[in-house]
Amino acid sequence: MKSSMLITVSNFGRIPQLHQNGPIITPLKVGVDTVVDLVRRQYTVYEHNKYNPEKKVLLTVHNLMNDNFPIVEKQPAPAEVQITPTVQVEEIPSADLSTPVEEPVEVSPVVEEPVAEKASEKAETQASLRDKAASLGIDTTGMSKNKIRAAIRDAESASAKA
Repeated sequence: MKSSMLITVSNFGRIPQLHQNGPIITPLKVGVDTVVDLVRRQYTVYEHNKYNPEKKVLLTVHNLMNDNFPIVEKQPAPAEVQITPTVQVEEIPSADLSTPVEEPVEVSPVVEEPVAEKASEKAETQASLRDKAASLGIDTTGMSKNKIRAAIRDAESASAKA
């Protein structure tokens, strides 16, 4: 015997047994006693198949306790027939590898600057920023490169407005 059912209710308004407002369009798992009470109070109740919720049956007093979705045992699959494919194989002519397909490309070696040169350029940039800030009257003590650039930009825009 069933202990619960998957149901939907089509009636509009309050459904006190479910503590919800109807209609209930998403299948809801409810105890059998509650379903019996709903059907006796003439609510439109549908039972849904738990394996395929799209299948549904309108519940009445007569079919309430019936098994509306009997489990159908699967029939054994027919014996598989093995098919052996027949494929015609064509030979592919061998490629002539003696002549090149494309012209070779010459690659020039990459020359990297030594790390010391990069560091000196960075120091020169930092020094030139500090010099420019000093000429605008900005104190750069403890300021990062980005903050110095922002201060220079602000000072230049203020002098352009004046």
